[in-house]
Amino acid sequence: MQKDKNQASIHMPWNPTLYAILKVIAKGVRRHFKVKESISPEFKEQLKNGPMIIVCNHASNLDFAYFLAPFKKERVNFVVAENMKYSSKLFAFLFKHYHIIHKKQFYADLSCIKNIKKYLDDGINVIICPEGKETSDGQTSVILPSIIRLLKMMGYPVGSIKIHGTGLIEPKWGKSTRKGPSETNCDMLFSVEDLKNKSNEELYNLLMERLSFNEHEYQISNGYTYKGKQFAEGLQNILYKCPVCGSEFKIKAEEDIMTCEECVSRFRYNNTGIIESLDGKDIPNRIDLWSNKEKIFILKEIKNDNFFMEDDVELLMENEKENGYSYITNGHIFMDKKKLIFDAEEIDENNIKYLLKNDLNGLEQLKNALKHMEFDLKNYSSIANIPGYSIDMCDGNHAYRFVVKSRPSSAKYALVIEALARE
Repeated sequence: MQKDKNQASIHMPWNPTLYAILKVIAKGVRRHFKVKESISPEFKEQLKNGPMIIVCNHASNLDFAYFLAPFKKERVNFVVAENMKYSSKLFAFLFKHYHIIHKKQFYADLSCIKNIKKYLDDGINVIICPEGKETSDGQTSVILPSIIRLLKMMGYPVGSIKIHGTGLIEPKWGKSTRKGPSETNCDMLFSVEDLKNKSNEELYNLLMERLSFNEHEYQISNGYTYKGKQFAEGLQNILYKCPVCGSEFKIKAEEDIMTCEECVSRFRYNNTGIIESLDGKDIPNRIDLWSNKEKIFILKEIKNDNFFMEDDVELLMENEKENGYSYITNGHIFMDKKKLIFDAEEIDENNIKYLLKNDLNGLEQLKNALKHMEFDLKNYSSIANIPGYSIDMCDGNHAYRFVVKSRPSSAKYALVIEALARE
């Protein structure tokens, strides 16, 4: 039985002051970007009746401000990947003081499930992004069918918030923020009865139908323009394969122009969402189409039994204050179709002592564990990455960031792991 949403929390912390501040900031963000907001009567009615789980798509760091659009007096918390805590001091502050529900990214996390249930039972709505990460190419990332088991386990109504445009305003790969249209659509997805009576497959298909999105189709079908500076800079980190000559990691970008250093082909990404060849070549003319072509090449590559990737990297781990990453050592990563392996060059004990929280008895054991690490890829549906910079992994104990030094290949690692998961 659901509890009254205004019932005081007994066993879960809550920070009403920080929540009020977040709502003010979120409202300011939405006003600045002139967001179009749509909230269905059914969604509003459920907010009055009691808490629910809200599933959302995830296109940019701005999304948190959009997620708060339908909430007035109602309380809400978020499920966020734990590695986000180490990406900035702001996120670390919010994790600690807002008591955000954190989850080991792409890893089974029973404590996260328990915390979701506790917040719901205390009358607090919970927002979750089933993709598990922000999209790089403006399209839906992998959503595992296991999300349906979680929703059924909770036994609460399920709403949805679908966002369009934030992946064009603040693209993950971009060097700048742009201005243009965006919108938030809030609606109910499943009742408790739906969760009991419909099959997992039917529920999953309905969820995918609701949350699937493509920012580039959205822009072009509506004829929207987005204005900004350094318009194509960073795009080469996700569109890494030249569609003309097939070379990888040879594309450079400046302002709105991309150039392949191998075949000297030139492309312009303009504010209508179209990529045009300045040499009259036949190329994919949208980011999603170019990216999809790369995914097709990857599917062909991983059919080769001898497929592998490798790069020189720096290993970073969560720092002593758990509000950022600290450098540990240099090393090398090797990935085939089964594992991602890291081998360290040398580990300075002074760089890892803080991980033991003053208990140095396990120093030698930790040092040996970090010298050689293996990640079984069957445990990962995808990985988070900063295009052109790094990939993130976790093992249930620590968050690891591998900064790729050899070439801007981080996006390809993520695409390969997604392809292997689909296969």
